Amino acid sequence: MTGILSVFKNILDNNPAYSFVKTAKRRKIKTAFDKGLHCVLATQINNNDTLTAWCQQYDPITLAPTWARKFEPPSICNRESAVLVLFLMTIKEPSKELINAIQQAVKWFDNSKILYTRIKTIAAPTIIYKVRKSSTDKMVVIDSAAPPIWARYYQLKTYKPLFCNRDGQVVYSLSQVERERRDGYGWYVYDPQNVLNEYPAWQKKYAPNKNVLIHN
Repeated sequence: MTGILSVFKNILDNNPAYSFVKTAKRRKIKTAFDKGLHCVLATQINNNDTLTAWCQQYDPITLAPTWARKFEPPSICNRESAVLVLFLMTIKEPSKELINAIQQAVKWFDNSKILYTRIKTIAAPTIIYKVRKSSTDKMVVIDSAAPPIWARYYQLKTYKPLFCNRDGQVVYSLSQVERERRDGYGWYVYDPQNVLNEYPAWQKKYAPNKNVLIHN
């Protein structure tokens, strides 16, 4: 979704690479882009009137969060949400609704960060699975010097970090994930930090009277 909207935005911004796109097609693209933004706003996860971020995949009819692959459960997905928010921040003259969506997502990223935690990759006996070969394993360690980190998935209502096995079984710690998925998937991410880094300049420009990162 973010990739498609980025292409549309480049066309509408008259990026020279898309100079071949004719006027009639540009009008259709503008309509599609506006509909895409409407969909983005409609799918931001709302929990008791509190906006958070986005799921990895949605039902095309109900727009409810749904499963992607079997180990990608309905949840608040921080990696994909961070990429989306960075894109939304590039939109000039954002609407009030879009400004609020970004603000609330930034607040979510700040509230959901995990401190003093690092993911350590260790050597392990080589195992050949049907889908891949693994020669390492991963574990969570406490590290007072570690930068903020985020779980990739958070449970929709409780905000607990989520993990999952290939059979679709949801678990609540990395150690409970079978080794093939524990070592072979990015369960923890740093992407939201990129949003937090960009936020001060964006906030001064588009929301100068409301800094959601200032805690009263």
